[in-house]
Amino acid sequence: FNTVFFPQDGIVDFREYVTAISMLIQGTPEEKLRWSFKLYDKDKDGSITRSEMLEIMQAVYKMSLAASLTKVDPLTAEECTNRIFVRLDKDKDAVINLQEFTEGALDDEWIRKML
Repeated sequence: FNTVFFPQDGIVDFREYVTAISMLIQGTPEEKLRWSFKLYDKDKDGSITRSEMLEIMQAVYKMSLAASLTKVDPLTAEECTNRIFVRLDKDKDAVINLQEFTEGALDDEWIRKML
């Protein structure tokens, strides 16, 4: 909801929903990564902490396993989170900013699949 939410009125209407879905299907890789960044940045402070990333990764793993929709990576959610942080946190400040997130994901196929 928070990644589709447009704060003007506090409600996601059909047009806003379709716009978001359209972007996910037809958007550029950069647009999709900006959307993904907003998903992981739960507190909306402009950076992703390890705990924010882990929480989302755990939820994705649970949904994927429960629905049997996709083959989940053999790594655990914790291992994936750690690997993503090693690869994306270029300045080693324990958070991933939007630039690190997009540039790193564009350069790394495994990360794009995981995100």
